Amino acid sequence: MNICQGDYSKTLSENDIPFIKKTFSEVETRDEEQINLTARIKHKSGKLIFIDFHFYRRTNIFSDDRIYYVVASNVSPQFNNYKDICDNSVDGVVVFDSETFELYYGNDYFFSPINGKKQFGISIKDAFDDFSGQQIDQIFNSPKASIVYNFKQDNRSYKLSSSAIKWFDRPSILIYITDITDLTDKNRLLQSEYNHQLVYAHMISNGAAYCCMCDLNDNACFFYDVNNSIFQSISFDSPKGILFAVSKFIPNESIRARYLSIFDSDAIISNYQKGISEKSLDIPFSDYFNWFNCKYQAIINPDNGHLELFFILNDISYPYIKKNLFNKLYSHTSEYIYLANIDNLNHSYRIDLENGIFNIDNIHKSDDMKKTIYRFRTSATDISVSKMARYTQLSTIKERLENQNVYDISFSMLGDNNEQRRKRISFFYLDEYKKIIVMTLSDNTTQFRDEIKKQEELTQALN
Repeated sequence: MNICQGDYSKTLSENDIPFIKKTFSEVETRDEEQINLTARIKHKSGKLIFIDFHFYRRTNIFSDDRIYYVVASNVSPQFNNYKDICDNSVDGVVVFDSETFELYYGNDYFFSPINGKKQFGISIKDAFDDFSGQQIDQIFNSPKASIVYNFKQDNRSYKLSSSAIKWFDRPSILIYITDITDLTDKNRLLQSEYNHQLVYAHMISNGAAYCCMCDLNDNACFFYDVNNSIFQSISFDSPKGILFAVSKFIPNESIRARYLSIFDSDAIISNYQKGISEKSLDIPFSDYFNWFNCKYQAIINPDNGHLELFFILNDISYPYIKKNLFNKLYSHTSEYIYLANIDNLNHSYRIDLENGIFNIDNIHKSDDMKKTIYRFRTSATDISVSKMARYTQLSTIKERLENQNVYDISFSMLGDNNEQRRKRISFFYLDEYKKIIVMTLSDNTTQFRDEIKKQEELTQALN
């Protein structure tokens, strides 16, 4: 794959080339048909503009090389709508890299002059030089923060509200800058806060699996965006209907009850009256392989006084699996890992060993778990086929895991060059819900031989 080679500095932003290379290095070994990323290119006007790149893999029949065809397109209309909201805002809106301070976006107000002088300029780092260490810590280490900054020029005061976000997959800081020197009118203050929350809600929904915006007073929805086929069946009728429709996907009764106690119109209104404007919950869907983070944000529209709801679903399936596997694999030295729903071993995922290390990000669908178990039954040289069949029956595995965290089966089999190898299959559940079973295969030949040698030495010593 030659996408990471060559000189692209005349086309791509120099600061985005490391991001592109990192993205491809992480997915180079994955079995993926498509890779999507967003990067900046140099426009003929001299400006940097964001472009969506879609890489489609095709098979080269003459070699084993992976070939990717690239399609470049403008970023989604949704992003441009958000940009229009920000550009027309009466407050400054700026997004910058949380590590390098590189400016990704600044709206018109951010660059507008005051008395002939640039209000903030483009150096965010320089603007922070006057901040205290505590203020800097608030902005960079808090999911949300709000501080008052007294700008030296023109003796004016500004309120800076910051939020940690992902800007096209890059860890970034979103800051709203409000001139509060003359902001005494309560309605203007409410309008400013509403604009901040609205922009933030749109920002965090970028790339979400599903999001919608509703008026809870009118029980009506006026915006939605669906990016996952799972949610295509949800009718766009009312906030009550949408929130309840999502609950039907949740297979776990206790989680469903927890979800309904939070994501209900009346509960959201009640919480808002208590000063709680947002909540989130991780929920499983269908076969427990799909996990989503549900989040809502409630905001008052100052124009009509109505309570508006922003409801967002983000796919966290792989991070969830990765977190739980990491917590359980620290003591396992495995050749590969299978994951499957306990009620359907044919629908499984596999993670392979790469250069001696498990790359949990390289997880792919596989129907081999059940076939692999059958292969072990006939490959064991020290256990009969009937015994291995009994040991690896699904009912036996379930029964053993009722009383123990890990169920191990050790056996011998012929390896390369007809050499006897000692293997161990381990079964355990991914999490406390006991719906996803994990199977690992380990080679314990060296340890087994060491134990035999020690036993022989002990026997000789006793004789």
